[in-house]
Amino acid sequence: MQKNIKILLAFTIIQVVLVVVLWSSTGRLQGYQAGNKMLAFKPEEIDKILIKSPQQSVQLQKKEKKWQLDNGFAANQTQITNLLLKLSTLKYHLPVATSKQALTRFKVAEQKFERQVQLFKGDKTLATLYLGSGAGARQTYARNADQQAVYRVPLGAYELGDKPAYWLDKTILQFPADALKHISLASYQFSRIKDKQSDTSQDQAKAAKSSDNTLTKWQIQPLPKDKTLDQDKFADALEKLSRLRISDIDKDTKVSKLLDAKPVLQMDIELADKKRNYLLFKPEKEADHYLLKVSDYPQYFQLDKFVAEDLIDAFTPDNWLASKKQT
Repeated sequence: MQKNIKILLAFTIIQVVLVVVLWSSTGRLQGYQAGNKMLAFKPEEIDKILIKSPQQSVQLQKKEKKWQLDNGFAANQTQITNLLLKLSTLKYHLPVATSKQALTRFKVAEQKFERQVQLFKGDKTLATLYLGSGAGARQTYARNADQQAVYRVPLGAYELGDKPAYWLDKTILQFPADALKHISLASYQFSRIKDKQSDTSQDQAKAAKSSDNTLTKWQIQPLPKDKTLDQDKFADALEKLSRLRISDIDKDTKVSKLLDAKPVLQMDIELADKKRNYLLFKPEKEADHYLLKVSDYPQYFQLDKFVAEDLIDAFTPDNWLASKKQT
């Protein structure tokens, strides 16, 4: 009888151990069952994103349905929307590793990671994801902060920039080219006027409904002797101005020095709804960017060197003043 009791007790212990093991395994397996999402949140409910790297961090805040940087400057709305959509669709697959030691090896530990992304709704953290070492083309090892398992995800750390410039809306100075009405550049005045020759064309008149450029051209005053304004080249210059992209907001500008410096390009423009002044400066020291002051904003913007020099060349008079004989 005692022998049978011992055998039954042993079976009971084994069953308890098996239940514990199976329960633990089930808990781990539930995480990566096909169709399960890594992060439980809805993109539309997120109003704050905090992205950290070992070196720095950047915060994105949603106010009045618009994303902005923590300094209040406009962020790239599409870029952030796409990121949230991508994070919300990450799904579990078989884990690459589950041990605590693996977290450091794959750089997804709390104290060692490439990126940490926290998603908030108000003051509540809805999801936290760690991104670590690269796992191949456009793939990275990742971990949900609520779990210890490491997974491979189709997301790169480079898609989660840790600098404000990465998320900045670089198109904030852009405007429709046909909104330009008047330009003052050097000693020249440019005005948009109606092209009377276009009146004879019914096709052009119809096209004018979709573009003001069809029935207008630019007039320059004063017009140098034996010169004419090359409408196509001047239109190209205006296109570059209207599509201007900044690269960053300058944080180290010494305004007093810039005020004493002579801008390499200066112009005033009149748009349909506002007037704007541009002052472009070349930094004293060798740098990969120029500094741009625009009257609409208190900040100084950085322009990539090639963008700034292309703009300077585009608005050089020799570029759009042609000899009458040539036309």
